[in-house]
Amino acid sequence: MALPSKLQRRIFDLGDPGSGPTLVTIGGVHGDEPAGVEAMERLARHQPEPAGRMLGLTGNIGALRAGTRYIDVDLNRCWTEDGMAWAAQNPGAAAEHGELLELLEILEGAWRARSQEHPFVVLDLHTTSGAGPPFAMLSTREDEMAFGRRLPIVKVLGIERYVNGALLSFLSAWGAISLGFEGGQHQAPDSVEHHRALMWVAAVQLGLVEAGIERAWVERLQRACREVPGEIRVVHRHEVRPRDGFTMRPGHYHLEPIKAGLHLANDGTGAILAPVGGYLLMPSYGPKGEDGFFIGQAV
Repeated sequence: MALPSKLQRRIFDLGDPGSGPTLVTIGGVHGDEPAGVEAMERLARHQPEPAGRMLGLTGNIGALRAGTRYIDVDLNRCWTEDGMAWAAQNPGAAAEHGELLELLEILEGAWRARSQEHPFVVLDLHTTSGAGPPFAMLSTREDEMAFGRRLPIVKVLGIERYVNGALLSFLSAWGAISLGFEGGQHQAPDSVEHHRALMWVAAVQLGLVEAGIERAWVERLQRACREVPGEIRVVHRHEVRPRDGFTMRPGHYHLEPIKAGLHLANDGTGAILAPVGGYLLMPSYGPKGEDGFFIGQAV
């Protein structure tokens, strides 16, 4: 998957926030996940005229150029008061500090400029190292649940209880409706199309663009999510540390039905078995990251 020759922080900034809802999309917060950036580049070529504002942002530009999840620290684990204060006081200590501060400035400006009478929605576009259907991640906050249920995708609930410093948790604390979206495998062409589908469907649901254009996108997402429960709640996270020697066993995939006791992975202590049954979420086949896998159960 080829990135644009010149990566820009703002991929598009369309419309007037005073005239309706604001929809912010962010891609490439992890540098080995370029599909969201490519999807936003394609949307920008259409230049829709929204009844509100549509803002598309690139996440970790340096890591995207390097093709790695992150350079010094995971940008999606820095969004805490302590993390942002450290970045502001030590902007050169980590490559991601400059990325965080630039994104923060733009996001704060968009939040101040929003129409308080209309929703402010953020879509954080991700992909995964393992194969599997796309799904959304959201909290159980009432307005986030209500918006998520308007979208034709699998909803994974409660992951914020297991992950500290995520961008979406930070924005949810402002009052934004924040939704993470795992569009598929990192380099799969379908991942770009899933991201495009979600952006258009979300824009229609918010009334930013006219209904009708989203029908094919709805069908695409429905086909991709076939035979998977509509809502899944996270009940387990397997944390990984660099010294663990964690290795996921081959062949596992997202939203794979599993039983308790299944041999999922290995590390320096031996076999790692599923502590509960349910659905396997985001098994990690990459060299970086703190999450080996999650397990969820149907709601």
